[in-house]
Amino acid sequence: MKCPMCGRQATVSYQTGRMTCSSCGWGTKGFKGQGAEQPGQTPRPAGGVKASTVLLLWLFLGVIVGGLYYAVFVFLDVRPSVNNIGAFVTILAVYALLGYLVRPKVDTSNLGWLGGLIDRPFSWSDDWERAKLKWLIVFYPGRLMACAVIAVFRLIAGRRSREKPPSRLDL
Repeated sequence: MKCPMCGRQATVSYQTGRMTCSSCGWGTKGFKGQGAEQPGQTPRPAGGVKASTVLLLWLFLGVIVGGLYYAVFVFLDVRPSVNNIGAFVTILAVYALLGYLVRPKVDTSNLGWLGGLIDRPFSWSDDWERAKLKWLIVFYPGRLMACAVIAVFRLIAGRRSREKPPSRLDL
């Protein structure tokens, strides 16, 4: 097997099952690159993202904002004045910030019977996990909106540093 960092021969430890490289130290705690990487992972450069990822995120952003604009200004029949549009943009910015910062961890093994289809009637932890799942669903579009804005800055930073962009964005 080849080392993903230097391309030389790497060995697999039979005790731990981890791949390490004796040339550059990849896979050990003494590696002087991106830290101790897991086997099969390639290190990602700091900053930079693919332009296609940014375009896709901005497409999602346009659909979300357009849908909310339609819901507020057309469906609810709110007059689009400067104050109303300013309030709309401010609320969207706060929602995106909350969506980026609030990220509950849901224990899916504790969601009820039959994979969460049936509620456990006398379990408080089941109700708590269902509430966290609902908050995750509510805030996820805001997280996508925030990631679209952040991805533009990461794209600019990656182009300035002339590094190869990573293959995906952490969502």
